[in-house]
Amino acid sequence: MAKKYAKKPRIDVYQKVTDNFIAAIEKGGTMPWTRSWSVSSGGFPTRFTGEQYQGINVLILMCAGFTNPNWMTYNQAKSIGAQVRGGEKSTQVVKWLMTKIKGDDGKVKKDADQFPYPKFFNVFNAEQVDGLPEKFFPAPAEKMNKGQRDKNIDAILTDKKMAPTNFGGDRAYYQMSVDKNQVPDFEQFFSPEDFYATWFHEAVHSTMHASRLDRSTESYAKEELVAEIGAAMCMTKVGLSSPEELRPDHVAYVASWLKALKNDKKFIFSAAKDATAASQFIVSDQMAEIATSTPDKASPSQQEAA
Repeated sequence: MAKKYAKKPRIDVYQKVTDNFIAAIEKGGTMPWTRSWSVSSGGFPTRFTGEQYQGINVLILMCAGFTNPNWMTYNQAKSIGAQVRGGEKSTQVVKWLMTKIKGDDGKVKKDADQFPYPKFFNVFNAEQVDGLPEKFFPAPAEKMNKGQRDKNIDAILTDKKMAPTNFGGDRAYYQMSVDKNQVPDFEQFFSPEDFYATWFHEAVHSTMHASRLDRSTESYAKEELVAEIGAAMCMTKVGLSSPEELRPDHVAYVASWLKALKNDKKFIFSAAKDATAASQFIVSDQMAEIATSTPDKASPSQQEAA
């Protein structure tokens, strides 16, 4: 008669990750969160004059989908012998000016009440303009990553149920209005794990979309907790992280947002619940088995050998 063996209890990844986040944060000593990829020498949206944009224009231009930080009007490009390419669409920015009230003598009254009014300008990114000098094109981000991408994890994150992802630039974000993720190029990251941790973070954000989990957000800070805890869960499920030992950057990021929420522990439990649903949506058990059953992992040992 065959001997029966008791089944080894299956680890509850979601609960384990949540418990370890809490333990690590309560232990204290977490380092400040740092960006895990290199950036180009440009970055901040800049006017033709070299001045940086301010206020709402920064957000408008950063969300326009270009990696070059330099912007100009049609006439500004023309003034230096450059030309906006035919068919290119401009981006509208706003400049606030003060009214100038003139007296009967035609001169501006200095003691008159003034109020601001908006004036709109159409600007083009340097990527839309031909014939610009080299100074308008910053040095590209340094290539840091010599590891290899994992085709099985790529398949999970590019599944048809997921939001499309654009690669490149210096920032990582999910844009709800167009339902797209933006993630820097693989080579910009310090390691393959850094790349996938960032991509999973944005993928978790994208599950809030109505076509997926239709998740409502209580606050920006709460949503960031959901995204980072969910990313840690996804990383564990595909074998790039251990449920016993969380990545320090995950812990640091969650700790920073918990601090913003005045260390209210109820937020981490609420966020973990949403993060669990998101990670289950992204990485099904079947997908996780495929991802962890092949030697195609982007492991630390492979990084060192590269």
